[in-house]
Amino acid sequence: MNSRTYRFVLTACVAACLAVLPAWGQDEEEGKIQAVKLKDGRTFQGVVTRRDDGIEVKTKGGELKFQEDQIESIQPVVPAKDEYLARRDAADLNSAEARYTLARWVWEHHQNDKTLLLYARDDLKAALEIQKSYTRAILLLRQVEAKIRVLDAAVAAASRRPGEALAVEDRDLVTEQDIFRIRLMELRETDRVMIQYKNKVLKRYIDSMRGRETDGWDLHGKEQHFLARPRSVQVMEILRNKPNDVSLQRDIHVMRDPKFMTDFRTHVWPIIQNHCAAANCHGGPTPNGGLKFFVMPGLNPRADYTNFLIVSGWEKGKNHLLDRQNIEASLILQYGLNRKVAEKRHPVEIPPIFTGIRSPNYRRVYNWMSSLRKPIAPNYDIHSGFRPAGMTLDTSGKPKFYDEMDQEGKDKAKPAEKDAENVSDDDEAEAGE
Repeated sequence: MNSRTYRFVLTACVAACLAVLPAWGQDEEEGKIQAVKLKDGRTFQGVVTRRDDGIEVKTKGGELKFQEDQIESIQPVVPAKDEYLARRDAADLNSAEARYTLARWVWEHHQNDKTLLLYARDDLKAALEIQKSYTRAILLLRQVEAKIRVLDAAVAAASRRPGEALAVEDRDLVTEQDIFRIRLMELRETDRVMIQYKNKVLKRYIDSMRGRETDGWDLHGKEQHFLARPRSVQVMEILRNKPNDVSLQRDIHVMRDPKFMTDFRTHVWPIIQNHCAAANCHGGPTPNGGLKFFVMPGLNPRADYTNFLIVSGWEKGKNHLLDRQNIEASLILQYGLNRKVAEKRHPVEIPPIFTGIRSPNYRRVYNWMSSLRKPIAPNYDIHSGFRPAGMTLDTSGKPKFYDEMDQEGKDKAKPAEKDAENVSDDDEAEAGE
């Protein structure tokens, strides 16, 4: 049996096995890498362990737990390269459409596998040799080649020896203190995270509030009641009653990622990274169209929070990547839609990111934006010189319409002041009457 026939038989056997497996898989599969597909469309790969109330999935990023009613299926994982080769063996390699379909499968399912991306690149080049004006193949080839460059750059960055100069992007990332501040300002009362207090911050807050009617601080037992509350609840009160006291706020350190960041990292950033942050789009060495994201190898909290800050604070004219007061108008959503239905079109024609407003990826981004704690961005108090890659971000938390109202008031006041200078004595006397 030659290798081609063997792969075809192997794939057929695997497919047959998958067809007869129940949704929960077989006992002997425990301890092996499996693909867990949820009913909301998400898929996770890892070592699956059954629990009384569901399953636990050990992934590279940590342990995940799901209840039984969340799960659509659990299936063994076929090595990606074997599946590609089996698909390739079954395809008509003299067809441009078949070559494109192979490459498209790699792009949709294995964007971070350089070996498969190289196969996809060869397939797309072969498709263009067959059909030179194949537009979809041309566009996909650009994306694939850009992704290969990104992966090569990530490997080079990871292999940098100690003592070598930092990557340019590193100087543009937020600091650890900035991360504490962003976490704090996006914290919710329901977040269960570790919080550390510095420099007797609770005592300073209590001393400043003692005897006031606000939140009952003039009542007996208020101090003991406040100290007995969970720290996330204490912090919410401090932020509510001392919204402008940066000295207090900077001594509250949120040590773990709140839900807004775990959701951003899990649901939103992968969509941005796979589309907007490609090297030939907004993930290159310099801002493209004034916008740049930072794609760093591995888990990099500084890059994650910088990218969140870019999403939150980047704007073009009166349009925002994230418009908290009108989520549907956010450029991330608008630019990702088909140009035929988008109210705000991307300046350059690109393949749509979302198939429509009901697509799972659109809903994930929309729901995350809607979940942010405030309809107006908080003041992250990032130092004024923070300009990642030269970009200007609005991290002040001050609504733009306030600035417009202030300017409008000043403009209206100028003619009045000029008229006041020309008031006659008779006018003043009349006004006095």
